[in-house]
Amino acid sequence: MSLFSRLVIKDATATYDKILLEKINKISETAVFCNQFSKGYVSTSELAGFRSIEIRIIGPDEIKTISGVHMKFIAEKDEFNLVSESDTIKTDYSNLSQIGITKFDIDFDPEFFKFLKSNPIQKIVLQTKNGQILKQAITIDFTEVNNKILLRQLS
Repeated sequence: MSLFSRLVIKDATATYDKILLEKINKISETAVFCNQFSKGYVSTSELAGFRSIEIRIIGPDEIKTISGVHMKFIAEKDEFNLVSESDTIKTDYSNLSQIGITKFDIDFDPEFFKFLKSNPIQKIVLQTKNGQILKQAITIDFTEVNNKILLRQLS
């Protein structure tokens, strides 16, 4: 590889890293769930009468999957499982900064909202299989959940 090619790639990587970090820094809302390394944000959107839950996770985990994401909302005595709308999910990831933004949507289930109202969530578990051929199981536990904000964001 020529010196010019290496410089162009280095400049593109630095530019991508800068743009990604600007996106992360623009998030002004309070995280709904987190762990030691990652923060998760929740919002809702509606399009053509269909409501969905938008999940954004900022952290060091890079997800590249064609298997979708499963989220398990665990309360004291029960749990509720949700699955991403799309099977293909890819983290916008910076190798330079070792951080990324993972975004995906989940169909809004009115039963989920009822579940949340009567069952404070103690833990959220994200599960997926990374890769296309050699699928590696990934599990991320979020042990801090702000139930008040979660309910407000979904109402």
